[in-house]
Amino acid sequence: MEQYYYAVQNGYSVTEEELKMCMDEQDKIIKSASNFAEFEAYYEESGTTYNEYRQRMKEYSRMQFTIKKLYNAAYEEFRHGNDRIGERTCEDFNEYWTYFLLDVVYPATETYNEETLIPLLDEAEAFYNECLGIGTE
Repeated sequence: MEQYYYAVQNGYSVTEEELKMCMDEQDKIIKSASNFAEFEAYYEESGTTYNEYRQRMKEYSRMQFTIKKLYNAAYEEFRHGNDRIGERTCEDFNEYWTYFLLDVVYPATETYNEETLIPLLDEAEAFYNECLGIGTE
């Protein structure tokens, strides 16, 4: 969760358009699987559909894609020569990412102002309620 908080606080949130594009790309990959019919059957046996499941997972996907956006930005920094985290010079990106999390992200989220998340939480709650049909009568 700290990675997500940090990413949101530092402007790496995904837009609705980006989220849709990423989810569509994932769906394309999943639906092209040779055993996708088995997945669909499983969802139907559970009383839902794959598409309904994906809609319910939208906010989770938003978090994952936001963290990926932060990860990609850090990778680009490293790739363009920024191999230092504080006083430490990193040999490869895995080391860079590890120390970026340990020395930058996690300490920053210790003092994170949760007030900046309230609009996002309100939006997520409204979406969740909409999916459940609460407050739409």
